[in-house]
Amino acid sequence: MQRTLFFYSKKKDNPCGAPDTQRISSKNSLNAVPVDVDKVESNNTIPFTIAADKGSISTSVNGNGVQKRPRSPSLSSSVRSRSSDKRSYLDKNANTESGEPPKGAASSSRWLADLILDVHWRRFLSPIMEDSWRDQLFYRIELFLDRERAAGKLILPPAECIFSAFNSTPLGSLKVVLLGQDPYHNIGQAHGMCFSVLPGVHPPPSLQNIYKELANDIPGFKIPSHGYLEGWARQGMLMLNATLTVEAHKANAHSHCGWQLFTNDVIQLLSRRCPNRLVFLLWGNFARAKKGLIDLSRHVIIECAHPSPLSSRHWFGCRCFSKCNAALEGLGHTPMSWQLPMHLTQIGVSTA
Repeated sequence: MQRTLFFYSKKKDNPCGAPDTQRISSKNSLNAVPVDVDKVESNNTIPFTIAADKGSISTSVNGNGVQKRPRSPSLSSSVRSRSSDKRSYLDKNANTESGEPPKGAASSSRWLADLILDVHWRRFLSPIMEDSWRDQLFYRIELFLDRERAAGKLILPPAECIFSAFNSTPLGSLKVVLLGQDPYHNIGQAHGMCFSVLPGVHPPPSLQNIYKELANDIPGFKIPSHGYLEGWARQGMLMLNATLTVEAHKANAHSHCGWQLFTNDVIQLLSRRCPNRLVFLLWGNFARAKKGLIDLSRHVIIECAHPSPLSSRHWFGCRCFSKCNAALEGLGHTPMSWQLPMHLTQIGVSTA
C-alpha cells in the first residue's frame, strides 16, 4: 500500500539542500591533566575534553606515554539507562490509544527510513535502524506523526528534510558533531540541521548570537546576511537535533514521541564506531546532559552556554569555535572554515 506524506513543504524541488551525490532513491527504501587551550600539541595530545566557558582542557593521553584515561565509566551505565528508557517508553505506549503495531507493520511501513538518502549513512546507521524497527520504535514515531497530521497539525520540517543533517554531511569527512534540541517551530525556518535556516529566512536570535561570537573569536570572520549553515555540513559537521520534528508554533511538542531514543543511539554509535575521532559541541544544559553517551577516551567535548538570548551573558566570550579548531588540529583533522558566503539568495546561489 502506498503511503502519502502530509507535511508542510515550502518548495517542491528539494528545499533541504541535500547533496546530489552518494544518494539512493527513496522510492523503495528506507584523571585528567589541565593544559592551556592555546598550547595544545597537535602531534601528541589526542583525546581531551574542553569546558569552553571555563577556558580549560583536560587530556588523558599523549604521545610521550602519559597514562591513558580509562574508558568513561558513565558510558556503560548510560547504555543501561538508554535500554531502560527505551523499554519504559515502549511499555508505556503499548496499550494506549496509539495501539500495538499490527503484525507485519514494521516490515511494510518504513517511510521514515526511506528519508535517509545517503548510502554511507544508511549503512552506518543500519544497526540502530533495524533495532528501531524490531522494537517498533520507528513505527510508533510514524504513527504519532500520521495522527498529528490527521488531526490537522502542521509538522515541521518538511518530510524530505527530517534527516537533512545526515543527507548533507559526508560521513567519511565527519569531524564535528553539534547537538541541538528540536527544530525551529516557525513555518519556513527548519530544514533538518540544528540552528540553520533556509536562504531567504532572517537568522533567528540564537543564530545571530552564534555569528557575533564567531566575529569576536575567529579573525576575519564576516557575518553573512543569511542563516544557511550547509557550508559547515559539507566540511564534516553534523548538526543534529535531539528531536527531529516539531508541531508548528509549539516548541518541544514532539520531545516525547521517541525521537530522543533514536538520536541517543546515533550519538552512542558515533562515539563507539565512527573511525574518525570527533569533536562534540555541547551548548547549554540540554546538550551537556548527552555527555554520558560519549566515550571521552576517544573524542573531544567542548561545553559552553547556549547561544540563546536568555543565556547570552555566558555565551559571549566562550571562544568555542577557535577551541574547536584547536581540538581538530590536535586530532589530526583540518580545522573548520567557519566563513560562509556573504549573500545567499537560494540554495546553491551566492552573490558574494
